[in-house]
Amino acid sequence: MKHESDFIDIQKKEHIENLLSNILKNNSNLQIWQKESTLRVKTEGRIKKYDVCDSYIELEAGALDGFMDFEKDEIYFYSKFRKTIFKSKIIRKGKNKIRIEYPDLIKIEEARVAPRTRYGLRSYQTIDILIQDANKNQIAVTDLKLLDSSESGAGFLINKTMGKYLSIGSKFVTLKSTVEGVEKKGGIVRSLTRFQNSLTGEELFRVGVELF
Repeated sequence: MKHESDFIDIQKKEHIENLLSNILKNNSNLQIWQKESTLRVKTEGRIKKYDVCDSYIELEAGALDGFMDFEKDEIYFYSKFRKTIFKSKIIRKGKNKIRIEYPDLIKIEEARVAPRTRYGLRSYQTIDILIQDANKNQIAVTDLKLLDSSESGAGFLINKTMGKYLSIGSKFVTLKSTVEGVEKKGGIVRSLTRFQNSLTGEELFRVGVELF
């Protein structure tokens, strides 16, 4: 498992539900553990169902007594699907089944593996992209602040007006940029999180994308 700094925070409810839905559909095995002072209690299991409205997830351990030694406390999960990590609290516990609180944050591994250059909020590096609105009309969004880039990806800021047309998995095209190597490429959104510019106070979205 990679260091936590290599992971991106996912906070939007629809994106969290999409990840959990895919883990459930793929019947993906989860590593499940609790941190203890002297040892780590751990097991493996699968998501059996979840309910967004009632805010819970039910899991079943692979072993009949897989949750026997777990306490009603903070609990951690890792899935190989999208390299997903999240934590929660146990609501109800049996020997091999538990119900946990629905998470309000999930971490996924960043898709980029190539070295990246960071520019930061004070940089003048920008990128223009072409996206589609709700009616499939193409819109050119220009002068987006570029936070970082590599051969295979980039991170930039977009305002809420345009950001509402993006979600994880959205495809777009890069037009031009002040940085070489990211122009005229196809892209797919891999992460989308709320972001407040510490310099201006403006509410934005931070978008992490894979380029190809």
